[in-house]
Amino acid sequence: MRLTAPVKKFSDGFSECDDIFGRKKLHDTIMRVVTNAPDKSLVLALNDEWGNGKTSFVKMMSSEIINNASDKFDVIYFDAFENDYQSDPFVSLTSKIYSLIKKDEGKLKNLGQELLAIGKKLGASFALNGAKFAVSTLTSGLVSGSTLEKANDAINDAISSPIEEYIEEKIKKAKVN
Repeated sequence: MRLTAPVKKFSDGFSECDDIFGRKKLHDTIMRVVTNAPDKSLVLALNDEWGNGKTSFVKMMSSEIINNASDKFDVIYFDAFENDYQSDPFVSLTSKIYSLIKKDEGKLKNLGQELLAIGKKLGASFALNGAKFAVSTLTSGLVSGSTLEKANDAINDAISSPIEEYIEEKIKKAKVN
């Protein structure tokens, strides 16, 4: 018989029974920094040893914000391990952002359309540049980047639109955890 602990959802935020490391103070400090920062484009990094509760902290913080500050902040929780079945991490992350924007389409409709336009262009660019690299590698450099650059316009015109349409559909329909 195999016994496993149930997976905690932490939907109550920093409840007394879930916050065994006492990280509510850290959450409060981060929220003060984010709320009072003059620049609203902040990047925060969380670094610690394996098993010290980073995932639990982020899940509790996400729930805390959703439960108590959703009028001020939107939360996107993206777990790379839960979504590693996706062949393209760019598509799954873009899809997660797009789904948040679709949820509040009234205020963010233009942003959603811009994200989709940029996402499909970037995805197509990744695919085209990857194809150029593959051709150069497979031909041992006989067909190089400069040769491909000469044919670049014809190649881009022929395959950019179908690739962009394909990526747009993947972003819209991706099931992201």
